[in-house]
Amino acid sequence: GHADVYLEASDGKVHGSLLAPKGLQSKLPTLFDEFYMTRTIKTTKGIEYEVLVNNDGKYEARTRLGRWAFESVEEPNLTSLIERGKKND
Repeated sequence: GHADVYLEASDGKVHGSLLAPKGLQSKLPTLFDEFYMTRTIKTTKGIEYEVLVNNDGKYEARTRLGRWAFESVEEPNLTSLIERGKKND
């Protein structure tokens, strides 16, 4: 899916969550064990990608598979994440 980035009036901070109808924004993520956010970073080498697997205060993300094995930001290789998560069971 896509991210919905918005300014939260109550705390004045920018937040991001799943782009979905308002009633489903909080319900849909609970249906999945893994909920990642892919981010891009512009560098001198070009665009680099990373996967956020835990909330960072701005974007929502979570993992049950890698809760003890993953850093908050990981390389965008889902096969590697799954293999590392299985080793940690």
